[in-house]
Amino acid sequence: MNLKYKYELEKILKSESINTVFQPIISLENGSVIGYEALSRGPEDSPLHLPENLFSTAEECDRIWELELLCREKAIERAKMIDKDKLLFINVDPKIFKDERFRKGFTREFLKKHRYGNRIFRTQDTNGDKTPLH
Repeated sequence: MNLKYKYELEKILKSESINTVFQPIISLENGSVIGYEALSRGPEDSPLHLPENLFSTAEECDRIWELELLCREKAIERAKMIDKDKLLFINVDPKIFKDERFRKGFTREFLKKHRYGNRIFRTQDTNGDKTPLH
């Protein structure tokens, strides 16, 4: 394990310094934007800026739950500025579904807590499989 990366991950989690960007999802039928995929990045000046480094370090340090939660929170927070009729896709590491802290209704409670309301929301695991709302 890279100690520099471990220290950097701790710093990112503590300061909640995750950057969320949105990739438009385009309809093949008419070219319109139907939604956005939320993508998480570490700070630009960090060795964990790239998602591959960020998430692999979190997995090595057994902190994937904390990172996933922070990324989800930041994505939902920032998504409040996009049109309410657009889909929101959030990538999820499938391992969190096996975490004892994850339970049925977790995502709905999370959305309610963050006042995201009844906006359209889909999770997508990192392998690209759509996952039902939990």
